[in-house]
Amino acid sequence: MVDTINKLLLPTRVRVEYDLNPNTSKLERICYVECKNGELLTGNVPWDWANYICSSLNKKHIHNSVNKYVITDPIAVLRIDGLPLTTAQYKGGYAIKEDLDRLVLVGEELFMERWTQLPIDKPISIACTFNVSGKEKYILPLCNAWVLEILYGLGIIKQMNQHIVKTMDGSSIKYNANDNHTLIVIREWRDTNANK
Repeated sequence: MVDTINKLLLPTRVRVEYDLNPNTSKLERICYVECKNGELLTGNVPWDWANYICSSLNKKHIHNSVNKYVITDPIAVLRIDGLPLTTAQYKGGYAIKEDLDRLVLVGEELFMERWTQLPIDKPISIACTFNVSGKEKYILPLCNAWVLEILYGLGIIKQMNQHIVKTMDGSSIKYNANDNHTLIVIREWRDTNANK
């Protein structure tokens, strides 16, 4: 599956900036399409157009680099910096309020790529790679539950039940020296037995 963030560095991404409009005294969103080396490919374009351009350029790259045996292309790729929930933090519920507060501030920058409307209300599969360090104990089902709580809490998925999230197969925990982050790949779910 996905090894590190480097395997999912995409050829292009949407860069979002906010500038103060002197006429209205309000912040206005400005979107650019840029290469992974930071070079700008476009001037200011609307958010939908920037995502359309990126998705067109990146779809083949993601399909080939993530898993050559996938049934569907990813519809969203997210990166969450920091560590997931540990077993020591689990006390009968998911302690994600601080995580949600922090990630709300990140906003659209949470997405490395997205070409789907939010909230996602169709069946999907989710694969997570938890890149962690230190001596804390992590349990994969608890880490996956942490991701589901965050995706639901941020309004990325409409529900956390089996009607929306069909599977989280392919998730893994990897230990590294630094750069703690979680990489989340969401794909549209297709029932392979439907035509049988």
